[in-house]
Amino acid sequence: MKTLPFGISYLRLSADTDFPKWLEKKDIFTVVSRTENEFSIVCETSSVPLDFAGKHDSGWTGFYLNSVFDFSEIGILRQIADPLTENKISVNVVSTFDTDYFFVKSNDFKRAKEILKKSGHNFLASE
Repeated sequence: MKTLPFGISYLRLSADTDFPKWLEKKDIFTVVSRTENEFSIVCETSSVPLDFAGKHDSGWTGFYLNSVFDFSEIGILRQIADPLTENKISVNVVSTFDTDYFFVKSNDFKRAKEILKKSGHNFLASE
């Protein structure tokens, strides 16, 4: 696993909000989800404008699996989530086509990393 080298924020806007111009930069980590009820964004904390008026939650640290897994593989997320939840650490997951990203509150990250190492997972040095 590798740690993302930046903080993460969760943002919530109303479902009818236009895509924010400040997120159009191609070099920032961004995950967008829009439903009939909400428009949610997971992104680098440093990219969120200081005057952002929507609901948000910052202070997350992310890490990801440094491999590509086939969609048919079973139990990948559980191998990471179970040890954390068993130790009362909240974890959020975002899956893309190639990668699974895990997010824990930054103040829990050191403990989460230790728990995952004891569970047999390795963290690679960040680039």
